[in-house]
Amino acid sequence: MRLFRRREPWVIEPTDAVAVEPPEPVASVARTLVKSEPELAELVASDPRLGAEEITVELAEKGFGTRVAISATRSSGFDEADLERLLDELAEPQRRPFTNT
Repeated sequence: MRLFRRREPWVIEPTDAVAVEPPEPVASVARTLVKSEPELAELVASDPRLGAEEITVELAEKGFGTRVAISATRSSGFDEADLERLLDELAEPQRRPFTNT
């Protein structure tokens, strides 16, 4: 790729430009879960799939829950359906109240 710079109104000189590679495509999903941010942070830290380098998890308090956004590069092997399943797993109750266990 060549860019041109104008020095004088009538002279155009080529300049060397650095070609920027387009970013890798990303699959992403987001949902607000009715869980606290510390509880979700603990679940995310304990799940080895979410600790992968190609996966990004963002947590933000929102209303009565926490907004969870998960994104993954295509090279990670996860697509949007896989990320939706991960969100479903995070949304499941971990402790069941009123049980004898």
